[in-house]
Amino acid sequence: MSPRVVDLVIRGGRLVSSTGTMSAGVAVEGGVIVAVADDGGLPEARETIDATGKYVLPGVIDPHVHFRSPGYEYKEDWASGTAAAACGGVAGAFTLAGRAGGVMREWSAARYALKNASSIFGSRLRPSAAR
Repeated sequence: MSPRVVDLVIRGGRLVSSTGTMSAGVAVEGGVIVAVADDGGLPEARETIDATGKYVLPGVIDPHVHFRSPGYEYKEDWASGTAAAACGGVAGAFTLAGRAGGVMREWSAARYALKNASSIFGSRLRPSAAR
């Protein structure tokens, strides 16, 4: 049996977790972390990132964003909002409507969001609701 090869390995960094920091690397397959280990314990990868001298942080989930679509695209749209979020380390977001009332109450706006957001950068949009 041949050794496992994953999509991505990040080596040499200081991994930050909820319990502190440690010298470790991360292996990723299919967008999922499959291993956290000393660099020597990580599998081979199709892509390797050398994080020597850097911190490796988890992605942030922002629970309150306004991407301003539909209706206020001149301020921000799905493409510019998700790109800016990704540059800031945001891996996920809960979007709220940027309209009067503050909540996406109209099904047409929700359908617009579901249709358009999923086409941006391969985003996976999941509906959520609050009362």
